[in-house]
Amino acid sequence: MAGFDLPGDTSMASGLSEVITRRTLMAQTQQQMTLAALGIQRYTLATGSVPKALSDLVPKYLSTVPHDHMGGGELRYRAESASSYLLYSVGLNGQDDGGDASPLSPDTLLLTLNEGKDFVWPKAASLKETEAYLLENRF
Repeated sequence: MAGFDLPGDTSMASGLSEVITRRTLMAQTQQQMTLAALGIQRYTLATGSVPKALSDLVPKYLSTVPHDHMGGGELRYRAESASSYLLYSVGLNGQDDGGDASPLSPDTLLLTLNEGKDFVWPKAASLKETEAYLLENRF
């Protein structure tokens, strides 16, 4: 490729390759999480409660159980109540932290979904959580 020579040092190329691979896996996982969230929403609207497992969405709401490209296998899912669920993927640390979205490092600001220990699908705060936040931050 013209203008892109790596004279004897392939570490830059391998580092770039790693970044591209990581970003691709994150994008594919986010796509799968979006499909899962849409399937869960459709299921919930039809039945009045969230599914017990992602496999409950197949084949009526999704053609297959969504894949976790970051950790392999299926996306992680847990119904927490009739109206609440936890949907997540293994994060960049490669470990299943049980849906822990807290930062990998205390110095990290959570600006995107993939900056936590696990890659967790966002959900609206409950009324109780909102009130606690407002009281704590004096808005």
